Amino acid sequence: MQDYRNSHDFQKISQIVDQYQVKYTKDLAMGRPISKPLSNVKDQLTKNIITIYEKVQDQEDISLCQEEVIVLDYLVTLRQLIGLLQSNEL
Repeated sequence: MQDYRNSHDFQKISQIVDQYQVKYTKDLAMGRPISKPLSNVKDQLTKNIITIYEKVQDQEDISLCQEEVIVLDYLVTLRQLIGLLQSNEL
C-alpha cells in the first residue's frame, strides 16, 4: 500500500496549505483571541470530515455528490491550516 504522504492527494493538499500559509502569514501573526481552543475546532472538523467521507465513499457515481466532495476538500484544507496554527503555538 502506498504511503499517503507520497500520494497525489497529499501533495495537492500540502501545496494548498503552503499557499495559504504564505498568503496569510501576516494575518495569522496578528490573530485575534479565539473563543474556543483550536483543538476543539480541529476535533469538530474531524467529525464533519468523517461524516461527509462516509456519505461519499460508497457512491458508485461520484458526480452525484460533487458538492460534498468540494466541501470535504475545503474541510480537510482547513484542518491542515489549524494544524499549522497549532504547530506555531508551540
